[in-house]
Amino acid sequence: MTINTDVIDYFVEYNGKTGEFYYYDKVAKAKRPLDITSLAVMNVGYTISWYSGKHSCGIYSNEVSDLRDEEFEVKAFTKDDHTLLQKGLYKDIKNDVVVSGGKLHICLTALSGMEVVHLKLKWAAFYEYTQTEYNQAAEKLDIAWIEDRKNGAIEYKVPKFEKWDKFTENEKSLIADLRSKLLKTENKEDSNDLPF
Repeated sequence: MTINTDVIDYFVEYNGKTGEFYYYDKVAKAKRPLDITSLAVMNVGYTISWYSGKHSCGIYSNEVSDLRDEEFEVKAFTKDDHTLLQKGLYKDIKNDVVVSGGKLHICLTALSGMEVVHLKLKWAAFYEYTQTEYNQAAEKLDIAWIEDRKNGAIEYKVPKFEKWDKFTENEKSLIADLRSKLLKTENKEDSNDLPF
């Protein structure tokens, strides 16, 4: 699967220490908080990223929609180096990815208000999303609250997702149009080969 990144307004991550969603402002060269309270999810994918102590650099991969059928291409990420580190189905490369320092993330491309966000979740936030029962094709998600948690001495915050409301007819039409643009990338080379 390849997504058209031109459709996306913000590439967003969640900070488990502060309980905030943020994006990287390229102009200011700084992380900026982004208020996200609801999501109309158009696409769910998976990617691998993090820092590799073994290779002394960041690592990233393409985004796949099905862990069972689509191969990851995990690469080094430095200014001059994008060397392929691992390639294959997740079940086949998982151990090597973990040894390299890679972490599996879930990616939600969604309409939040009138903006398209690409939200990358890891660890407890990833798990919380997977535990949410809702009909992606017809229902919006609400980020109901941020829950404080503790694991031993480690304190962190987790977003709690809840089924919120059904799409209106106008929202269905808008989402269908955006989704077709998001996934219409047959003639676009390497549009998803980016470390976001």
